[in-house]
Amino acid sequence: MTKIIAGDFRTKYKRTLPMSKVEVEFYATLMVGELKNEDLKLLEKGGMKNGIRQLKKLIISWNMYGSKDDEQTLPISEESFDKLPASDLGYLMDEILKIIGEQKKSSVNS
Repeated sequence: MTKIIAGDFRTKYKRTLPMSKVEVEFYATLMVGELKNEDLKLLEKGGMKNGIRQLKKLIISWNMYGSKDDEQTLPISEESFDKLPASDLGYLMDEILKIIGEQKKSSVNS
């Protein structure tokens, strides 16, 4: 059996949000250690607010600033998501779901 070293096995993805043009780097899955009981309950409920809570954990970085003079990006938080059009968040969630679907297809075909 091949020795596998524990680590973060996730692939990083990038997408540009269509309306705001914010570039987002993200993972398409959470690590088991990131899931808590309340997260599992939220995933079952669905909805935009619950999706935002999960997106906070999936997003690695973005290029969204509060103003032209800011040197640091806005934090990846629910307050920062409030500054984005809902259609951009829907687009990002759809993209993540597409990636997950492709991953499932490729694992079934392997």
